[in-house]
Amino acid sequence: MSPLEAVTNLVCILQLSDNTIDYKEKTSWDYSIIKLFPNYSRERAEKYMQLAYSRVKSMDKNKVDMYLIEILNRIKVFLKNGDIQNLEDCIKNLVLSDGILMSSESEVCKVIENQLDIQLDLRSK
Repeated sequence: MSPLEAVTNLVCILQLSDNTIDYKEKTSWDYSIIKLFPNYSRERAEKYMQLAYSRVKSMDKNKVDMYLIEILNRIKVFLKNGDIQNLEDCIKNLVLSDGILMSSESEVCKVIENQLDIQLDLRSK
């Protein structure tokens, strides 16, 4: 799994955690991919997102929770501290993009904070 695939799977888990993916979340993901992986094509990123949606949608909650930990462990290996900081910003923008922080998104964010040793400020913009 490449760094782009790992981050895309993380974004997918966040997007699906509240059972809706709206235009603002999609736009936020596009921006995040450009910021984190400027050398990757949008088409490749979109392909990875479609694969991630299929994979995550087929899992029950327990499997998604375990997969989230697996993805975060890969991200820790792939990304340097500066990239983790950029990812932190991208996660905040994604979660707050629709204007509502759902409890399911908050739960996923707590796991992300613990696993990546970051602090997400999820107060409204």
